[in-house]
Amino acid sequence: MKTSLSLITVALGLVGVSTQAQAIEHAAPAGNGLSEIGDEELSQMRGRWTPGDGSATVAYFGVTMSSNWTTSGGQQLQSAMTVGMRFDDQNTPTVTFQPTVTIVSTQPIPAAGSAAASGATSTQRSVDSSGLNNVSGLVQGVQLAGDGNQADNVTAITVRNENDADAPALAQQTGTAFNGQPQQQSVQNGDASASASIDGSGARVSLSVAGQGQVQQWIRSGSLGQVIALGADSQLVSNRMQINLVQRSLASNVSLTRDFAQSVSQVRGIGLSY
Repeated sequence: MKTSLSLITVALGLVGVSTQAQAIEHAAPAGNGLSEIGDEELSQMRGRWTPGDGSATVAYFGVTMSSNWTTSGGQQLQSAMTVGMRFDDQNTPTVTFQPTVTIVSTQPIPAAGSAAASGATSTQRSVDSSGLNNVSGLVQGVQLAGDGNQADNVTAITVRNENDADAPALAQQTGTAFNGQPQQQSVQNGDASASASIDGSGARVSLSVAGQGQVQQWIRSGSLGQVIALGADSQLVSNRMQINLVQRSLASNVSLTRDFAQSVSQVRGIGLSY
């Protein structure tokens, strides 16, 4: 089976993007040497080629998503997924994935409707973040319907040249080879669940406690997302997404025209197609 990979709509403007919320959201300060990229410039960024004079191409693209949730009762939920893509063969890239899901609880997580439910109150609360699933580009959302919650979304990107000393560590692939078939790992304890999945359209991690909220991250065609929606009190939640990009320098005699033609032919967003 021949694998084709449609990748990467990741702008360098994502460097250090951070959304933090502790009852309200706080914008992260700009890093040294960084400048904000405007919407007009971002709208012109396409394809899986990197900015510059066409002298480099993508050798490796990897993303690690990790979601963690500590409830007011001390239960700990985690879901993580690492996806790596090597482009040694541009026509048939190698894709691997490694999911991790855990729920640690010193006592059974109570049913959402019970008085002992972690963070539960007599007040009826509801949050709905389903609309964010339809947004393109980088999506970060925090919805809090409770008191004493701490929640933050952080996305970072690291770009290296293949010859850099730390490039081999960034491009090291671990996990299971992805063959195009949907894969999912999940665990459940009472009303709490954690899952990590990958299919032909992208990868996702999620945490959920019935009646208290949901936490999720995803990477798919045209979209990177981190969303936290809580309807309880005293919850501690974090989403972390780390993107690693390793470039390979091309020989000086490689035609720039050929590079441009290849880039245009591969402008299809983020996703896996078979």
